[in-house]
Amino acid sequence: MATLGELASGIAHEINNPLQVILGNAEMALDGGKMDSDTRRKLGDILTAAIRIRELTRTVVRFADARRTKERELLDVSMVVQEAAWLAGYASSREGVQVLTDCASQPLLVLGQRGELQEAIIQLVRNASEAIAHARKGSKVIVRTRQRNGWARVEVEDDGPGVPEELRDRIFVPFVTTKTLQGGTGLGLAIVQNIVAAHQGRIWVEDAPSGGALFVMELPLWRPEENPEP
Repeated sequence: MATLGELASGIAHEINNPLQVILGNAEMALDGGKMDSDTRRKLGDILTAAIRIRELTRTVVRFADARRTKERELLDVSMVVQEAAWLAGYASSREGVQVLTDCASQPLLVLGQRGELQEAIIQLVRNASEAIAHARKGSKVIVRTRQRNGWARVEVEDDGPGVPEELRDRIFVPFVTTKTLQGGTGLGLAIVQNIVAAHQGRIWVEDAPSGGALFVMELPLWRPEENPEP
């Protein structure tokens, strides 16, 4: 992961240089001179696509930077979720799965390691997307954040096939997988559980209202009277 993070960060920085040329020229072309509506529309499409690439590269760099450090910091869980969902959403869209976020209006502050928490959320989103794609049932994953009784709650809900009843009690055990034929190792959810436990949190799975799976992660909210601000 550290090596891949370094590689991704380097590629993102290299992309940014020619990308700035594309953005700058597209903006100048739109701002100056007369042109027909079709040309203006095409330039607008170029600008929109370039801005999207810029946001993706920035998110990749932030993710790679977060993976380099094990320092804990004060984090807004909703911001961590939005960045992770953005990264996971690109891969999921290739499988025809839409990743949506529904975040709390108020900050949900926790003391944690940004890269580790992003990795946990990305893994949950990818698991849900792969289950949908393999079963050919469902089309979306929703990641929510809420506050609940002193916990920052993250829900990853999908409308896919759900988790078989016989796997519920073992879903976080290493090497237990429903994707053996697809090359699954059964380590993804075990890693997620370890990350959550390292943050003094808890995680479990339920049935989603849509019939799919609902993974619930809860992390203790930061309390200034108990933990001085880092």
